[in-house]
Amino acid sequence: MKIFHSSLLYIVGSLSICQRGHAFAPMLSRAPSRCSRVAASSSSSLFMFKEYSETSSEEETTLDELEVSEEQKYQTLLKGFRALLDEVIHVNKRENLPRICTRNIELLTSMSGGDTAAICKEIMDNAIASQDQALIDNTEAAIQYVVYFVETFVAETKSVDDANKALLGEIIKRMIGRTTLTEKIEIEDLPSESERERDLNEFIAQYKDDFTPGFLRHLEGECKRIQNAPQNTPESMKLLEIIRMIQTRIIEELGQDLGEGAQVLGQLIGYECKEERLAVLEAGLTVRGPEFASELNAMTLEALEGFEKVIGGADPALVAIIQEINDSIQVFIASHDEK
Repeated sequence: MKIFHSSLLYIVGSLSICQRGHAFAPMLSRAPSRCSRVAASSSSSLFMFKEYSETSSEEETTLDELEVSEEQKYQTLLKGFRALLDEVIHVNKRENLPRICTRNIELLTSMSGGDTAAICKEIMDNAIASQDQALIDNTEAAIQYVVYFVETFVAETKSVDDANKALLGEIIKRMIGRTTLTEKIEIEDLPSESERERDLNEFIAQYKDDFTPGFLRHLEGECKRIQNAPQNTPESMKLLEIIRMIQTRIIEELGQDLGEGAQVLGQLIGYECKEERLAVLEAGLTVRGPEFASELNAMTLEALEGFEKVIGGADPALVAIIQEINDSIQVFIASHDEK
């Protein structure tokens, strides 16, 4: 993630925003990490874990093409940031502010330091040129709120990422029978697959509540990093195998825990990633069987019918999630009907 907030803080400081109040009070919640007890006792360095950088293109680009490309990028960011500030300024309810920023987090984290400084200066210059004091004050306040949000987002993201790394490290240490991951371990020294699976099951039973959707995303990210590495070694492939085993077992465990009826939909909707959501659903249907699938199918169909009656229309994102869940259930039922 590119560091966005340092340049914004410079701009905000130069405008003396922090010396006055503003209309956009911080609304972010700070939930403590459920992995804190594991993180506190874990080493942050994991053996065979490396930061892999993507291979860069070697295509030649002329200076003129580069300048045009940079200008187009700048204008795109400027347009997006202006639209974000406009939403923040005209928000009807203060509790909607975090949601607005969250929807634009990809924009915020893609802005480089130079772009950020230039964009904020240009927007403020335009506001000052208007000689509209209300517009000036609101623009300053909106920038201040976005600064606060990004700072909090970056801090909390790092905290969650550190906790996920620590939790994964604890699992791997349990599976390979080690107390540290900093030493070099030969493949032939690893416990057998059955021993690793037994130790994994014991750990899952002990730390079940720590296996959140975010941790599953972390596992998938680690797998992709290893797969996309410039070079793969027998050690890295063994690590990939271990992480995939962890991922599969946790998904199976979460699938077994799916409750009855409406609770299932609530749990599944909590997964932001489609792949994770459908993987947990599939695991749950496999464990609970066709009868449970039929019950859940009826509920999702009823929910979709209810959405059509909502005045002004239901949340499109929620409708899409329920439709995806229903489609997956239909496939499961059809596959069992064929047997």
